[in-house]
Amino acid sequence: MSVSFSAVSDAITILHQPIPPHQVPSWRSQQANIIQHPNNVSLHCQRLDRTARNPQAIQLCDSPQLCFNHSTALQNNTRLELMINIQDKTHCFQVVVINSQAQHDGFHIQVGFESYNEAFRLRMIEQICHIETYREDVYQQQGRQLCYEGAAQEWIEHYASTFPTLNGINRE
Repeated sequence: MSVSFSAVSDAITILHQPIPPHQVPSWRSQQANIIQHPNNVSLHCQRLDRTARNPQAIQLCDSPQLCFNHSTALQNNTRLELMINIQDKTHCFQVVVINSQAQHDGFHIQVGFESYNEAFRLRMIEQICHIETYREDVYQQQGRQLCYEGAAQEWIEHYASTFPTLNGINRE
């Protein structure tokens, strides 16, 4: 099956409508089910509120989590709006901080989702981020200049099968 890069990007715009409850997936929770945001793709975060007054009230869905590097520590249970800039568009997501670990040059932030729709949309955008990173890496390492479509096709062939999944989503 061939999926075009622009088709994936166009699909993300459509995904703002909720997934019907009968189509909510059976999510797997594995430590390996974490998406690492590429450092070369712009990501900004803004606090939506300080922290939840009652952390037990936060209900995270059992979906892949996102990790990214940040200059400061963020308190667990803090709600954030993430803004990812890719292909001249800004995509916004609401997430909750799960963990913040110090690194030599800042902090490694791990976030989860309260909404299956947010997790699904973010996974789609992260694939585009990883395809763009792949495209840049191929140019730097091999000198091949790939178009977006070519990079998407190669990335899908090599890496899509190992990218964290959202099991059980009915795409019909």
